Amino acid sequence: IPVCLSPRLYTLRPGKSQEFVLVLDTSKSMRLFNRIGRVKEAAKRFLELDIGDNVPVGIVQFSAQGPNLTRIVQEIVPVNDVNRPAILELIDGLELHLQTCLGDGLKLGLQALKDYGVKSGGILIFLTDG
Repeated sequence: IPVCLSPRLYTLRPGKSQEFVLVLDTSKSMRLFNRIGRVKEAAKRFLELDIGDNVPVGIVQFSAQGPNLTRIVQEIVPVNDVNRPAILELIDGLELHLQTCLGDGLKLGLQALKDYGVKSGGILIFLTDG
């Protein structure tokens, strides 16, 4: 059995921070079984517990077609202790509308990344009942 007497050492460093977009379903079906309440709670917990300072996050809501029903609610911004409370309030204020235009939510999530200058990568997190 060969024995390695000179091991190779590697230094692991985290990559640059990823950009996140929460894409939240605000269609009427989300009222059943308090799905919207659970989505809001999950999104807020993510922002409070998992997102460190200066991690870029945006929020898209999707339901029916229309500029006020499927839209970028929060452009991507580096989250910090100053703006985090306002973003959490924004999530609490989301209202339900008809239909589920998932494709439009996807397009706006990608648009939010593009608007922030992301040319490749970025993470879309969909919270939906389908």
